[in-house]
Amino acid sequence: MAAGFFAAIAVVCVRRLTYSEPTTRVVFYYSVFCTLLSAIPLLWFWQMPEPSTWVLLAAMGLFATSGQLLLIRGYALAPAARVGPFSYLAVVFAALIGWGLWGEVPDASSFFGALLVCTAGITAIRKEQR
Repeated sequence: MAAGFFAAIAVVCVRRLTYSEPTTRVVFYYSVFCTLLSAIPLLWFWQMPEPSTWVLLAAMGLFATSGQLLLIRGYALAPAARVGPFSYLAVVFAALIGWGLWGEVPDASSFFGALLVCTAGITAIRKEQR
């Protein structure tokens, strides 16, 4: 519940900021704020990553930044109600990748959730076309 609440606040704030700020600045400040906030537990649980892990972390950072830039650009160009449902496709893609790479077989609730995400996206598109 808290994650959904804070995600909604972030979406509304990002949408509002896109009226006056460039996408790169919004992503920069969003990244700084989230990094500082999520770094709090590091004070108690930090472990130095292996050298090979730094390459993976850099790749994840590059892909995450690219995704944020594209997502915020989407929020700048379309209403949040139209873009928002598609951000949940990340969960569907994660399930598919887990299935394909690691043999994690989705259960019935996973398929039902994927169906809900796809239905929400289709509904958002159809509603906007009317």
